[in-house]
Amino acid sequence: MASAADQPTLDRWCDSVGPPLLLRGPEAAPPVASLVIVGWNIHVGHADVGGLIEWLNREAKIPQPAAFVLLLQEAVRSGPAVPATVPSGMEPPGEIRTRADTQGVAAMAARLSLHAAYVPSMRNGSLFEPDAQQDRGNAILSTHPLSDVRAIELPFGGQRRVVVAATVAIPGLPAIGVATVHLNPRSNRAAEAKALAPQLREMGARGPLVAGGDLNTWNMRREQALKNLEAVLPQEACGRGKTNTWPRQMHVPFGWWRGRLDYVFSNLAASGLESTCQTIDRRFGSDHNPTVLVIPVPTNKQG
Repeated sequence: MASAADQPTLDRWCDSVGPPLLLRGPEAAPPVASLVIVGWNIHVGHADVGGLIEWLNREAKIPQPAAFVLLLQEAVRSGPAVPATVPSGMEPPGEIRTRADTQGVAAMAARLSLHAAYVPSMRNGSLFEPDAQQDRGNAILSTHPLSDVRAIELPFGGQRRVVVAATVAIPGLPAIGVATVHLNPRSNRAAEAKALAPQLREMGARGPLVAGGDLNTWNMRREQALKNLEAVLPQEACGRGKTNTWPRQMHVPFGWWRGRLDYVFSNLAASGLESTCQTIDRRFGSDHNPTVLVIPVPTNKQG
């Protein structure tokens, strides 16, 4: 949780972005054979999320048909919902440049017929023309309705960071808590993870929980942020290799622990649920590889 000392700064950053976004998708959902939870930094909407879903729907190792929950970082929104100006004394963060065909989070959810919860963390750059009013943050997209949606404000460390959490109910499985996390790339991520840890512990005490995201942990062996989260929620074995395009080839001379930024944590095993996890060796237009957790629905509980 953010401290009282951070609050005036966080309020200015909050006033520079649009409101949270909740969208409902189709209510009817057919029985499924598995739940696929994807953690992915989509590089301000550059990623082909639909292409990844199509690929996963053809993957022989995933029981089909599958339900999907997408834990996304660097989702983006453009348009009049984003303020045309920023509060006095607030310096917007640098822009991560989008393309003309960049898919905003609302359009993405509509095109894929998904439920969505989006909470912006920050403005995407300092330009204020109508076509450059953008914010970016974390989003959860799901084939099934989201409930208990919450935003968890993290301590300020040069940038505002907000975790988005929700609960999803899949027929044949217990209700599962999910959270999408994006920690600071430059500093403060250990403090962010320390503040987040008791929130995850509380959520995990209520039932199954999966948290995934981009921790910006370029040096895995020494990262306190990773240790802070693992202390309350075990890390899933999704692979050990580099998951991003930068810093280029740093893992070659220095070892595999350099450059893995993306992780999945869960208490599924303790909750009596089977799962497998992998890092897909394709980026589908992003600068990060997606992590994919698969939870089979017990055969006698489908439908």
